[in-house]
Amino acid sequence: GGRLTVGVADSTRSNPFLELPIIEFQEKDSYLWFGVAPLTGQQVALADGSTTATRSRDSGLAIAYVDARGDIEFGIYQTGIEPITGVAFHGPASAGYAGPMLREIGDAEQAKTFGKWIDPSDDVRSALARGRIYVLTTSVGSPAGEIRGQIVPQTHEFSTVLSSSREVTPVSPTGAAGFGRFVLDPVGYLHYRIVVEGIGGLNVPPAHIHGQAEFYENGRGVFHLDLNYVDDQWINEGRWGPLGWNEIRGLLDGVYYVNVHTDQNKAGEVRGQIRPSLLEHYYAPGLLGRRGPRESSRPFSRSRS
Repeated sequence: GGRLTVGVADSTRSNPFLELPIIEFQEKDSYLWFGVAPLTGQQVALADGSTTATRSRDSGLAIAYVDARGDIEFGIYQTGIEPITGVAFHGPASAGYAGPMLREIGDAEQAKTFGKWIDPSDDVRSALARGRIYVLTTSVGSPAGEIRGQIVPQTHEFSTVLSSSREVTPVSPTGAAGFGRFVLDPVGYLHYRIVVEGIGGLNVPPAHIHGQAEFYENGRGVFHLDLNYVDDQWINEGRWGPLGWNEIRGLLDGVYYVNVHTDQNKAGEVRGQIRPSLLEHYYAPGLLGRRGPRESSRPFSRSRS
């Protein structure tokens, strides 16, 4: 149900993305991950790590998402390139660096290309979710690359709210509560900050990330959290990883959770599922895939199959 509208705009008239139309496509019934790649000449890189920074006024936009089966569905939109000699997915490589070609995209001469990458490897899915896959278009005049775009994850931030009401084993309210914020970086590490209040500071409460389990289930502990008592709060900052596709898919599915245990409630006093945060909108910064400022956000609904 519903429609997803993707657009790129900027207040600078020299921005080539002003020529891109607003793109609408039918929202899928079930998906795991969604990413966008504005395509510009400034992002083209050579194999030795140097950048060509082509002065191409051509532009484009790539949209990709991983469906519930793990297939990658995509749409590539390009304007002004004539003639196109090839369009392909490349990686894994960070913005500003070149990577090997992973898959050619059919109908390269078309301004709009749609397709599906059936059963890509877990390494490809993991690299895509980390923002290490890019789209490269070549032309007769620029065989090394006319325009390029790093596919930027739109669900790389996660959060959780901890409360006793979310424990599977019933817990009498104790006044304890907490929150956590998580960011998945391009290398696959999940960086986090977790804060818990309302638990005394005499004994360090054991805490873990558990999974994979739904909100009504218990899962095994997969990562230990070392809480430190600071100003009447238990706080932990660190990172978990590097994560593989199985863990990243679990994060996108919301089947990992934080659980804090106490002597009073050994099975857990406060718990919260780690969920993707609001979908963030990106605009075309034009500098090697660097993020632009955050614009308005809204929930990006998805249903589970």
